[in-house]
Amino acid sequence: MSRPPSSDLPYFDKLVPELAGDRNPVMAEIFGKNVHWGFWEDPGSATLTTDDFRAASDAMTRRLLRLAAPAPGQRILDVGCGFGGTVAQLNEDHSGLDLVGVNIDGRQIARAVATVQPLAAHGNRIAFAVGDACALPFADASFDTLLAVECIFHFPTRIAFFDEARRVLRPGGRLVVSDFVMRSWGRVPVILMYRWFRKDVQAVYGTRHRFVPFSWYRVLARRSGLLAGPIDDITRHTLPTYAALRKWARYSGFDPRTYANAQAVCEYGSKMRALAYAILSFSKPAA
Repeated sequence: MSRPPSSDLPYFDKLVPELAGDRNPVMAEIFGKNVHWGFWEDPGSATLTTDDFRAASDAMTRRLLRLAAPAPGQRILDVGCGFGGTVAQLNEDHSGLDLVGVNIDGRQIARAVATVQPLAAHGNRIAFAVGDACALPFADASFDTLLAVECIFHFPTRIAFFDEARRVLRPGGRLVVSDFVMRSWGRVPVILMYRWFRKDVQAVYGTRHRFVPFSWYRVLARRSGLLAGPIDDITRHTLPTYAALRKWARYSGFDPRTYANAQAVCEYGSKMRALAYAILSFSKPAA
């Protein structure tokens, strides 16, 4: 279970060895902590240096955590935690939290364990575990908050994940997800673009990448017994990510053209407003 089939996570198959011993310092600077898109309050100010992108990826984490509203005493689970970047951000910015990260890929968990340690002054507890987002290895009603940062499109089914989220959340608990979501009119252009670039997308991001519309999240919430909350559409603030990824394509371990094309569906879909980068929140009824 420590390593999924490489076809599921090809970009991590490339990235993990490149981070070992800082063999690839550029990739270590960009993706050594967070493996997600950046957030720029003013997209026009993006300089696309490694420092700029690293700051933007931390800003993305903080933007998502605004809807999570962490508070002392809470137990928070980061599902699909990658290298532990979101747990690290919570550890840096907050105190008195019980933080848990889970990922199906043991290679990512190993790096998280090695690089993310509790800050003594903040009094947080941190643990990481290998586990399946659709069959979480935790007891019922054991977390106040669940996070899924830019990973839900890799899960075999969003339905099973939402059911698991409801199960492990305490009454009144909160689920916060970031995802690339189709707008009501955008389904046809997004699907057509995906078909055009499918070979490159799957070469970099695997075969499980699935886009869904906003309406599907309303269905997921209703059928799992969660209440839909605020949605933060931050598409415009993520757009410099694509120029940054093209800039660093030659360091990715993939053919640069393949790597650049793999981002094309999200880039073109976002720029034509067929696709949104959204942070979505849900809660478990208190009663």
